[in-house]
Amino acid sequence: ALDDTFDFFELLRRLEQRGGLFGYSGRADREPARLGQHVRLSFSARDVVEFREAKDETPAKDGAPGKDRMPARVTVANLGLMGPEGPMPL
Repeated sequence: ALDDTFDFFELLRRLEQRGGLFGYSGRADREPARLGQHVRLSFSARDVVEFREAKDETPAKDGAPGKDRMPARVTVANLGLMGPEGPMPL
């Protein structure tokens, strides 16, 4: 479980160390993780709301990710390009 002090950027650094750099993989399914936003009407006390590890049901024989690979999922509530919850209020 994540506590309130878990740092978003530290999580991204750790994901890049084990799976390549964000934005340089060439394809979305090869990114270290998928980022999503937690939508609600209040500010969150933490940046990372949820983290789910990657799953690879059928890895390829050469060790590459298989066709059924689901990348790690990071749900965030931090201020980003679209503000705390997006461009428009709910």
